Amino acid sequence: MDTTNPSILSVSPEAFNARLGRADTPLVLDVRLAKPGVYTLHRKGRRAGPLDTWRAAHVGTRVVLALVPVVVAIQLLVAVAFSAWMST
Repeated sequence: MDTTNPSILSVSPEAFNARLGRADTPLVLDVRLAKPGVYTLHRKGRRAGPLDTWRAAHVGTRVVLALVPVVVAIQLLVAVAFSAWMST
């Protein structure tokens, strides 16, 4: 583990894949997640507590619900473009 790196996310080269997809969650919840000697996510965050799992699920639900209109808009755009292409 690189203890000299002041960045929010510091990991050893062996644990590079372990951090993918999880690096943003500790930042949003302001918690520190670590596996000693392997990786540390958001070193300056507070220690994780029992309610942080609920908070993570709540944030994830809000993100998914926020993406629904984006997906619908993309589907409508593709449908309009496809119908315009088929009518030519």
